[in-house]
Amino acid sequence: MEIAMLSTGRNIVVALAVLALSALTFFPVIAEAGGKKTYVFAVLPQQPPASMHALWIPLVKRLERELGITIRLKLYDSMSGFEDGLKRGAGDFVFSTPPQMVIARSCQKYIPLVRGNRELAGVLFVRKDSPVKSVADLKATEVAFVGERNLCSVMTRYSLSQYNTDLNLVPLFSGSTTNVYRNVLLGKVAAGATLDVDIERESPETVAQLRVIMTTPKVAPHPVSAHPRVPKALREKMTATLLKLSKEKDGMELLNRVRIGEVVPADYARDYKNLEKFGAAR
Repeated sequence: MEIAMLSTGRNIVVALAVLALSALTFFPVIAEAGGKKTYVFAVLPQQPPASMHALWIPLVKRLERELGITIRLKLYDSMSGFEDGLKRGAGDFVFSTPPQMVIARSCQKYIPLVRGNRELAGVLFVRKDSPVKSVADLKATEVAFVGERNLCSVMTRYSLSQYNTDLNLVPLFSGSTTNVYRNVLLGKVAAGATLDVDIERESPETVAQLRVIMTTPKVAPHPVSAHPRVPKALREKMTATLLKLSKEKDGMELLNRVRIGEVVPADYARDYKNLEKFGAAR
């Protein structure tokens, strides 16, 4: 009986430990660390977590020094995991796609602070020698996208849905822009879609083999946003710091490293509310 009671006690301790670890996974860490509060900065997965950590940690360290706080960088293995975190309010600060900003606003009232200064468009393209001349020619064909929730995918699929004809397209989610280009060039799909900035970064050799057949309307780019529980003074200081960094040479290097670039103040009503029509908040 005594052994059974001790075993039960250990099980309770283990269960409490598991619950504590789960809380750390799904809720922000706001604890005292050497007199400084710790805030969670959650970043959407664009590369494997190890690569993302290497890219983001220099900017995070700079923000810690400028703001006088401790920041824990929160990275994810999957887009679905990141979006689940958004819905739960797992990040105090968040870097997300524009459609995910809509999700964050709807579920947790996140507030966009800054965004890149260049608006983005989705681009739909085919092989240069393809018989496809217009979107209508793609009816009942397969089209490659990076992923289901990526900005270029959401924008392009929404634009295609506005055509009067039911195209019955079959999406192929390829996992990366490189794979989208490869699938198009190898003739595995009829067309592919990426962002305009991705096309511009691609090699001239690859671009020369492609032909654009549709460009979506432009939208504001990825924002850095804050949960409303973050004190207003700190939200304003984070905004001012990121704006200041974008005016400094070393600051721009940090922002370019994570593909934010020069930033401007963000406003939900002006920049992202119109994206609610994409159904991004569902």
